[in-house]
Amino acid sequence: MAGISSWGQAVASWPWSFLFTSPTEAKSKEERVISVEAAHLNSRNVNGAELPLTSDVVVVGGGIHSLIYAIHTRLKSLRDLESESDGGSTGIPISITVLEKSSSPGYKIGESTLTTFGVWLKSIGISTALLWRLFGPKDGLCFYYLPYEGDDNGYTDFCANGPAGEFVATLQIERKISELLLTLYAQRVGVNVFHDHAVNVGSTTLPTDGKGQGSRLPGKVEVSNQGGMGMGSAKSIDTKLVVDATGRFRRFASKAAKATRFSHFNTDSFWAYFEMNGDEADIPFRHYESCHTNHICLAEGHLLDLDAAGTPADEYPSSHELARKFNCKFRWVTSIGYALRSDVVYPTAALSSYGGCEAERKFNWITERYPRMTALVDRHRLIPNLYGPGTTWFIRKKLTYASPVVAGPGWAAIGDAAGFTNPLYSPGINCNMGTSVFLAEQTAAYLSAETASARNAVLWKYNDYCVARVPHLHRMNVFNYLMMRSPRTGPLGPLWQYLCGTGNAEWQHIKEYASFERVAELVMTWEWGADRPEYVEFADKAIRMLAGPPQEPVAEEDVDKVLALSEESMKRVLQAKKYRNRWAGLLSRVKDVVPNAMPPRIPAQLAAQCCRAAAVAPSQPNSLVSLFAAFSIQTRNASILANLSDNAGAHQKRIRVGRGPSSGKGKTSGRGHKGQKQHGKVRPWFQGGQTPLIFQKGRLGFENLRAPVMSEVNLNKLQEWIDTGRIDPTKQITPKELHQSNLVGTIRDGIKLLGRGADALKQPIDIVVSRASASAIDAVEQAGGKIVTRYYTKQAIARLVAGKSVNTGLPLPTGAEHVEPVLAELRQRGFFYRLPDPTGRWDMEYYRDPAHRGYLSHTLKPGESPSLFFKVPPAQFAKRAKKKKDLKEETKLWEKL
Repeated sequence: MAGISSWGQAVASWPWSFLFTSPTEAKSKEERVISVEAAHLNSRNVNGAELPLTSDVVVVGGGIHSLIYAIHTRLKSLRDLESESDGGSTGIPISITVLEKSSSPGYKIGESTLTTFGVWLKSIGISTALLWRLFGPKDGLCFYYLPYEGDDNGYTDFCANGPAGEFVATLQIERKISELLLTLYAQRVGVNVFHDHAVNVGSTTLPTDGKGQGSRLPGKVEVSNQGGMGMGSAKSIDTKLVVDATGRFRRFASKAAKATRFSHFNTDSFWAYFEMNGDEADIPFRHYESCHTNHICLAEGHLLDLDAAGTPADEYPSSHELARKFNCKFRWVTSIGYALRSDVVYPTAALSSYGGCEAERKFNWITERYPRMTALVDRHRLIPNLYGPGTTWFIRKKLTYASPVVAGPGWAAIGDAAGFTNPLYSPGINCNMGTSVFLAEQTAAYLSAETASARNAVLWKYNDYCVARVPHLHRMNVFNYLMMRSPRTGPLGPLWQYLCGTGNAEWQHIKEYASFERVAELVMTWEWGADRPEYVEFADKAIRMLAGPPQEPVAEEDVDKVLALSEESMKRVLQAKKYRNRWAGLLSRVKDVVPNAMPPRIPAQLAAQCCRAAAVAPSQPNSLVSLFAAFSIQTRNASILANLSDNAGAHQKRIRVGRGPSSGKGKTSGRGHKGQKQHGKVRPWFQGGQTPLIFQKGRLGFENLRAPVMSEVNLNKLQEWIDTGRIDPTKQITPKELHQSNLVGTIRDGIKLLGRGADALKQPIDIVVSRASASAIDAVEQAGGKIVTRYYTKQAIARLVAGKSVNTGLPLPTGAEHVEPVLAELRQRGFFYRLPDPTGRWDMEYYRDPAHRGYLSHTLKPGESPSLFFKVPPAQFAKRAKKKKDLKEETKLWEKL
């Protein structure tokens, strides 16, 4: 943890004068400024601006996925070396070189970040306090569903909050600033990041295998400086692995296979940048807030209203201080864009009258179709050429694509080079970063592999992982777009996303993944719930029921069928208690009970006074708490449910009857005279006066509150994890692998293997678990595998997962002869916790039983029983035959003569 803490302090000491570049700086020529920026950035590498001759990994492209991969790989290498150094070994961390052809991080469309990205930033040591000063806040996602025809007052909405701000920051990021932030951080941890260095893909040779056993020939990456213009001297870097992070251009992945376009369903996007005029309270949408990512959904697609700030909003006083200190100007910028289906029919003849370019024409045409959209856009002013000449309007067609091959001998592709779908739920960073982290986790294994087959196995494992992700995200995209065809079905899209994406066990225990050791488990497996079986089943059915072009109206009977199907499926899912959620955070359902129940907005004048008060320079230094105190008045009190009460007169005073004949309310309490109904009744459990049965017989059965709680794993799920590359069947599978692959979530008292889906097991496996059913044992051994049951405790499994203990199938050695070997091993590899052995009678008998494949079964002698009270029956002795006694005749005194 000391390393993480020191990296966090390094972030706090970054040169703010470079992050906040002054716009008034003298600039004579654009080319000179570019070279100065590149030289400034390159000089911050560990070895300066000199290009290295060799590097273990070369990453082509300096975007956000490239930096995520480089940082994660480097930190994991440092962590591994730190743990190895405790045992006396030394080594060199993985060397990584990132090559970017632009002179500095440049323009890319902004994106909202979700909890996964925030947790990853927190795990590497970048604090939330720093992020609040660089980016705008994002407090959740809002969806508005407008009807295709008719009165647009019948629109529906869905609003969901983000995580607690003190845990992680979810942000509206400006990619230029975020990539600059991660570039400086990567250089701090030892990654070489070179700007103004282009890669000649045609001349680059990939690493290959040599003729000798275990030999390999390094690849040679050809590099030229001066922004790829060929003006500088060409150089090369020898490397063992080339990583393609060139985004949608797929410079290396395109040589392996062409990108797969989803022709039956795709989307086009066009956008621009605006400033808001006046107060957002006039915008004609319920619950509209600029701190949300607002998706206004139409039958043709959706509009993305993303408040992305090039610099922070003026409501953060610390940002004011930084801006004044470094002479910076900043403003709040809103990106407004449409992502429409590719099968939308535009009026070809009349389209030219809507603007000067294709993006402007389509933007204005779709805006004019919906009056509420017109009112929204009218509240904003277009910013021309925000990022330089020709950057007013942007367009990108056929957003969705997939790379059939993302890895091969000596290379791998990450991020958007592996595929992309749609910005509706911001998967570009938040889901695609799983590819960068997955490859980062496998890089050390690839570099240390001795044979070509072992290296290729690592790359193909990564390839299978990536290929399986894009179809899930594409299904999610098609499902949500078809739900937009009707305002009644629209909210079902985010409802199912949040149920399966944030209601699963991993998300509900997300704080457990905030450490660098475990963050990869969350990032690599989170796909907005699109891979969950319940989600896939409902989405496939809904897609078949609502398929059709956007301009055709949807039959109300089809809408009713989808709603009924959703209700039935949702009920079945919730009854299974597999998903749980913070339903209090989903504000959209409140409006069904209390229409327009959101608290009133703060008057614009009062909010402006608060902002002006924060912008005034203080006479003496203030603490951070006092600076933020001025904005506490802007906090909304949304706890309206605590103030609900009945209307006046809803409750009347109780009439007390049966108070005597003179009371006027009767003497028999309304029961009348005589009859069965006039009398009282005995209590329901009265047994006629006999001694109650519970006293005679006692209670039968009980719930053992001390019984260990086991995590259950079925064979079909285990095979699914093996097929997707999450578990390696060639190695022994222990509780550590089951937890790290996320097959088992919360650490409990043990893991039990069950036999459901035994026919799905296709290869032999060697597995160690706490318990196993008879059918599971039979299935594993019939497949040629091996299974052992071993005693674990909750603390023992936690230590295994954390790497503080080593799994073994042998019990603890006993006897003086074992002392020296144990001490020698301890001196050699350092201290590790030993696994405990059972001490209770039931546990000892279970693991002594060969039928359970217990690891203590070797202690039984032939013919013995696992029972601790078993005794060998004694030898039987033949009974001695009793000798017959000679009966002497009795002497008689008187005998008849």
